[in-house]
Amino acid sequence: MVVSVHNTTWRVNKDFGIPDITMDIVREIAARKPTAFVLFANPYRLARAYGAHLLASVVVAYEETEETQDLAAQALFGGIGSNGRLPVTANSFFRMGDGLDLQPTGCFPYVLPEALGMRSIDLKSIDDIVANGIKQQAYPGAQVLVAVDGQVIWNKAYGNSTYEKNRRVRTDDLYDFASITKVASTTLALMKLVDEGQVDMDKPLGHYLTEIEGEHTAHARMSLRDILTHQAGLKPFSPFQNKLMKDGRFKPGVASDTASATHGVRVAEGLYIRNEYRDSLLHWVLNTPLEQKGQYVYSDMGYYLLQEMIERITGQPLDRYVRASFYEPMGATTLTYRPHERFPKERIAPTEYDVAFRGRQIQGDVHDPGAAIKGGVAGHAGLFGSANDLAKVMQLLSTGGSYGGQRYLSERVVQEFTKCQFCKPDGSGNRRGLGWDKPARNGKGGPTCDCVSYASFGHTGFTGTMAWADPEQRVVYIFLSNRVYPNATANKLLELGIRTKVQEAVHAAVAARKGVERLPARSGSK
Repeated sequence: MVVSVHNTTWRVNKDFGIPDITMDIVREIAARKPTAFVLFANPYRLARAYGAHLLASVVVAYEETEETQDLAAQALFGGIGSNGRLPVTANSFFRMGDGLDLQPTGCFPYVLPEALGMRSIDLKSIDDIVANGIKQQAYPGAQVLVAVDGQVIWNKAYGNSTYEKNRRVRTDDLYDFASITKVASTTLALMKLVDEGQVDMDKPLGHYLTEIEGEHTAHARMSLRDILTHQAGLKPFSPFQNKLMKDGRFKPGVASDTASATHGVRVAEGLYIRNEYRDSLLHWVLNTPLEQKGQYVYSDMGYYLLQEMIERITGQPLDRYVRASFYEPMGATTLTYRPHERFPKERIAPTEYDVAFRGRQIQGDVHDPGAAIKGGVAGHAGLFGSANDLAKVMQLLSTGGSYGGQRYLSERVVQEFTKCQFCKPDGSGNRRGLGWDKPARNGKGGPTCDCVSYASFGHTGFTGTMAWADPEQRVVYIFLSNRVYPNATANKLLELGIRTKVQEAVHAAVAARKGVERLPARSGSK
């Protein structure tokens, strides 16, 4: 437990704003759970703090300001180190010179750009770019996070959750990541399984899904590399939700307004479908005709198959596996499937008013219809979270598999998955890594500006999201929005190039920083 007391004062006769009854409460909490107590007041308040020596730890911040609260929080979770010593003796348990030397754990610290030789003013154009997107109604709200050298220098929320401006967005709000799920969940899980020797990228899909060998030979022979680089011959997607509909309505018996033993798959608030449809998706994917193998066609379809494969190998649902393996130990508390089970609805950005399928506003449930039929947990979509926690995943990969002093993946696996798999010497060919997107070469499209290196990698999402890491320039960039609110027809976010313009501003500011060698754009391994 972390306990702090606020509205403190310097007045001795007022117990520095912390009366004895308050310390009694702190002591009661500490008796039940190991407790860290943060004292935003004069350390002499410890003189009459009965039982304070039994606390697991005490952080003395001396005064209550925005800065001391920020730094105390960072010290607690290991973002910064501390080596302060008490300047006074409060009692026999807290004496002058007492203190601990704590080193940072490698978690994100939050600093001003100037701490890294940059200038805050060079990043101010981000505000204008994002504000223009709101003005043009490309999205009602957004989050932007920038980390350089493993330190967060920019973390802001903009606008409102809807155009009706009923709530200002916050930096800890959750957004539907859409296809970023492919890398931040499914690909991440595969990287771990490869590391553990449970998956061999050079074996075909049928080696892991043995039952498809007979009837679905073409799928069984698909290379895992081809699936992850979108050249396995799979169609881009299929509107599987139409199998549940007739004349614009659910077929009889398919859906219910309440959950039951037969209708337990939630596809939206107050809407549930029959349980068997969740399992039907695998068969629907396998029965969808294939296209030409070896041709790059961006597809969701392979990730249904990869999800099935991962769950067979691990014996766990995909969401539980990635949470236990990555999100929980990393402290990425907002990264989750089915966020409506864990977070207040108002903290989750709404997406589309789904007229064709669910007939209601979607908020807290996955926007993608196929992922909704899977109950909100799918290999290609369904992951939600904040910019800060998604940045932790990108930082983990940017530094070769470690975060917060803990190794999650080997450098070998990170390098293999994030490199271009089928690039040709002339710059042509499929630009993709294994799961990860890469910068386009020779100026031929792509999701990024020309300012990133070829070593960089990331992904975008249909709902208006982007996560990108550049290990050469040591930059992690996150952009989250709900551009599909209230409908996904128009894509002004893409038309205006908002995500790319913000990325350009970020890399220009990094390149201009003082005392740091300027790194060439588009350098590195090809």
